[in-house]
Amino acid sequence: MALSCGSGSSPSDADLIAQFLEHRRDFDRVLEMLRADSPTWRVDPTWIDPQGSLSEARWEEYRHLFEKLSLERGVAREPASGNVQFISSSWGIAIGPGGSKGIFYSEHSLARLYPSLDLTPEELPETEFAYRRIDENWYLFVMAHN
Repeated sequence: MALSCGSGSSPSDADLIAQFLEHRRDFDRVLEMLRADSPTWRVDPTWIDPQGSLSEARWEEYRHLFEKLSLERGVAREPASGNVQFISSSWGIAIGPGGSKGIFYSEHSLARLYPSLDLTPEELPETEFAYRRIDENWYLFVMAHN
């Protein structure tokens, strides 16, 4: 299943949930890989942080899974909490208006739960994450910043 992402559009909640259910084992695999590859905290199809922390073969394994899972911007792990963002779409720029949407993994209770994240930009919480629970420890997320 391919998701429509990028260029200001983001996948619907229904599309993300279907993608997650169809490829649950692959999401678990990426999560395991990222944990094993510490101190790597950010893996994007075009860059990693810290730079040089993955072999080219391992990075290619991530890229293959990103394509299969429609993860336009890869994954980001929060080192302190262990939370992981699986970034399906992003829009705008990092220092101006923009945001991202995707799947989120957390072993901690999350606040700001919504019944739907199919929100207009005006409905999004400014510079905050919003979540929708989809399974134990798994959520959809959307983040917007102005």
